[in-house]
Amino acid sequence: MTDSSSLPVRVLLLSESEAFAGFDKRALREAGVQDVQCLTSGVAAARALAKACAKDSPLPVVISSHKLSDMDGERFCAIVRLHPLLRTLPVLLILSSKSEAEQLKMLGCGASALLWRPYSIDALTARLVFLEAARRGEIRRDKTEGGDTRDFDDALATCGMLLKPVRQPEDFFQAGMRCLRQEQWSSAISAFQHAMRGDLAPGKAELGMALAWKGRGDQVRYRQYLADAAAIFVQAQQWQRARAACMQLFQADAAAKNPFLALAIQHLGQGDHDGAAEILSQGLEVTPRAHVSERIALFCMAADDPQALLHALTAGLEKRLGAQAHHIGDGIREALHALAQEREARKRKESAEKNWRASRQAKIAAGNRGEEKPSDKKHGGAGVPAERVPRAETFLPARPAPVPRIPLWEEPDGRLPNGRLTDDGENAEWAQNMRRVAAPGKSGEEGGASSKRGGDLFQIIRHTWMLSS
Repeated sequence: MTDSSSLPVRVLLLSESEAFAGFDKRALREAGVQDVQCLTSGVAAARALAKACAKDSPLPVVISSHKLSDMDGERFCAIVRLHPLLRTLPVLLILSSKSEAEQLKMLGCGASALLWRPYSIDALTARLVFLEAARRGEIRRDKTEGGDTRDFDDALATCGMLLKPVRQPEDFFQAGMRCLRQEQWSSAISAFQHAMRGDLAPGKAELGMALAWKGRGDQVRYRQYLADAAAIFVQAQQWQRARAACMQLFQADAAAKNPFLALAIQHLGQGDHDGAAEILSQGLEVTPRAHVSERIALFCMAADDPQALLHALTAGLEKRLGAQAHHIGDGIREALHALAQEREARKRKESAEKNWRASRQAKIAAGNRGEEKPSDKKHGGAGVPAERVPRAETFLPARPAPVPRIPLWEEPDGRLPNGRLTDDGENAEWAQNMRRVAAPGKSGEEGGASSKRGGDLFQIIRHTWMLSS
């Protein structure tokens, strides 16, 4: 339960009508506020607050609806902020919805806090506690510093119709910080985006944006905006803020770019050795010595005279760090010597590889010239080496061995070796005739010899006729 002492004693409630104010009155009573005054006119409310300032009376906490009888809540906040004694007046603006467009419209309008309908009693109580703390800690009214109220009076005379609320970057930044405290991350991001577009203290909006993204759980954008804030702080020479931002950055990302080293190297490139020494000396608290030695040595290696550059930088560091500068210079010299050795080793390796490639190409070229065909040499050596030309035999299938043909007359019984005439039924008549012709005659050897010759001739004719059929 909230302590009643932390709640405001008096609340000025602004609404479009008495009927619309009924719900807000009941909610305030449930939250623990007893003294509630209700008005429907923004002009009347602004005049009452100005009169209270003139009498040095305690100011109430103001709760305004988004719409009043004569103006809207945004214009009322703008009018109140014109009064020099009401610029820090706690004002809670209640909006009709929690849409992104409505939030963007109200950011930087001058309201101290925002609340959306429908709201809970707990949410209302939290806003009231916040506003009462702001009222007690921030409102410092002094009659001797009343200031000029003519702009305030002119705005009241026209009911603010001619007043265009001027939202400065600081207004958006303050709105973003209030959203951060209330853990309204999306509204805080929108507010800081508007603040970064204007002329604000360097790095403030980026740092607020980083915190808002961290609240939403986006670590990548958190580190991004934190690095931007650290770099801006270093550029602006806000050394304490820069070191604090760098420490947070390196805790989130140990491999993040060091803005002190980056800016110091930039000054070295411009020939500003004294400025580079100042930046390095301011960043030594958050920069490891090994990183300083390595980065500065790398830059010196690219210079025309590395030793002269290192001597000038060491002289600038000695003015600010004394004997500590000699240790930093020795570390840079050691890193510079190691880099020089690495470069020489790299050159030797590259030279050896180059010679090996040239030797290999020469051997390949010599082998190709030795294996050229004579026909290639006749044509100027432009032919393809013989070992690269495929032979025709490798692509043709092997021919089968020729089958010797047997003369028909070498078969004594008239049968062919392929078995076409092996059937005795088909060759019975032919075999009988062959035996009759081949039988020896009675007229002796001469007749037998002529018969044998005639039988051979008939056999040849018979074979030829059967094959042709």
